[in-house]
Amino acid sequence: MKAMKRAFYPVAPVERELRNVPKGHLSERVNELILKGLSAEKQQEVALAYQQYNAALAHSDQTEDRDPITGLMAARIFESEDEAEDFV
Repeated sequence: MKAMKRAFYPVAPVERELRNVPKGHLSERVNELILKGLSAEKQQEVALAYQQYNAALAHSDQTEDRDPITGLMAARIFESEDEAEDFV
């Protein structure tokens, strides 16, 4: 009796992906799929964190929190060198 290649969680897309895996490489391919899934999950977590951070920034009152000296320093970062020399 020939053993059938079957995933532990027999979801149709996973079964199709594993159906044509060469003999002896099934666990290697399963590990690749798991690592890809973990990577995609991490990317989703990072994207969600950015969305939450942007939403928090949008709802905060930035005018009261901003230190005028820090704002001036941040503005000077983007000046060209010629403009920056005028203040020295």
